[in-house]
Amino acid sequence: MPSLKLSIEPLNISVFQSKDAEQVLDYFSRNKERFEPWNPTRDNNFYSLNYWQHRAVSSTVLFHEGKAAFFIAREKSKSQHSDPVIASCTLNHVQRGPLQSCFMGFAVDTEFEGKGVATELVKNCIEFAFVEWNLHRVQATHSIKNERSKNLLKKLGFQFEGQLDSYLLINQEWQDHASYSLLNPNWRLD
Repeated sequence: MPSLKLSIEPLNISVFQSKDAEQVLDYFSRNKERFEPWNPTRDNNFYSLNYWQHRAVSSTVLFHEGKAAFFIAREKSKSQHSDPVIASCTLNHVQRGPLQSCFMGFAVDTEFEGKGVATELVKNCIEFAFVEWNLHRVQATHSIKNERSKNLLKKLGFQFEGQLDSYLLINQEWQDHASYSLLNPNWRLD
């Protein structure tokens, strides 16, 4: 079974678990305004501890089944689980069989934008998807208005595949998204 922790300078990266629920709630709450332009409208339950406790349980099950992964990052320190969460990355909709792919989403705390945190987290999550899960393809989309996400994906070698018109309902408006993918150069037929 894959490890639940990665220790990459200067980050501690781990799979979201029940013990992280309060810090994950805090991360999404303090970044609510910053994330709003890029995400579908969240109901108030999303910003409750109860929601994140239940989400941790389901995320752990999906991780162990190899169907999804929800990674969180903290700054590296001695008190790993009390440090605030500063970024997140999800690998979801994992498809096996002839597709061998997943979708990836990511976000970073406002205070850590432009400091390489998202790049390091996403790079390590891609490595997890390719090495541990042996996926052939990681796909990601972003709002065509989100230049930071576009730049990060391009920096990591993702290829632009096209524009998805009226793809996602955000703030009561259908928004166009760009679709990108990255292929695993070392994929193995197991």
